[in-house]
Amino acid sequence: MVSSSIWVPLVTAVLGLVTGLGTAFFTQRRADDREDVRWERERKDRLEQWRRERQDRLEQWRREDSQRWLKERQQAYARLITALNDWENALVTLYKARWLDLGKETQTEFDMTPIQRTRDAANEALVSVRFIAPKPVRDMAQLAFSAHKKFPLVTADIKNGSELDAAQQRVLKSTEMLHTRMSEDLGLEMPPGDEAPSGE
Repeated sequence: MVSSSIWVPLVTAVLGLVTGLGTAFFTQRRADDREDVRWERERKDRLEQWRRERQDRLEQWRREDSQRWLKERQQAYARLITALNDWENALVTLYKARWLDLGKETQTEFDMTPIQRTRDAANEALVSVRFIAPKPVRDMAQLAFSAHKKFPLVTADIKNGSELDAAQQRVLKSTEMLHTRMSEDLGLEMPPGDEAPSGE
């Protein structure tokens, strides 16, 4: 009788201890699981934030790179158009001299130095455009350059004014077409032509 009365509190104490330890273990385990879930969620959130920031940086770099290339193309195009215009101004002097020579047996001696100098400057500007421009612009730039370069040779054999005017128009038209192609490539609107607006 005495021994059974000792076992009951002892068993109760052991069961209480086991229950307490089990409850503490499971409580700690659940807390650890919740902490693991929280850490995993935070890790995923940080990873997603890092990906978004990385994507944003890449987009920013692409935009900056695109803007840089656009600026480079604008400058290269402006240099070539300016060089072609300078070349045309030098060719105008030749054009006028050839007009004065129409009907003469021999042509007047003409100093080609300004034309060669402006041709060389245009050729230098063309190199950048060949490197940086898309194919349609490169092709049109080469065509314009060739038209300007041929003008002195073509006009040497021209015997009438209409052919001389046509040769000059080919030169001017080639620059105009190149300017249009460059503006399209840059996404710029061409300035309005000489035509009067409708309704005037």
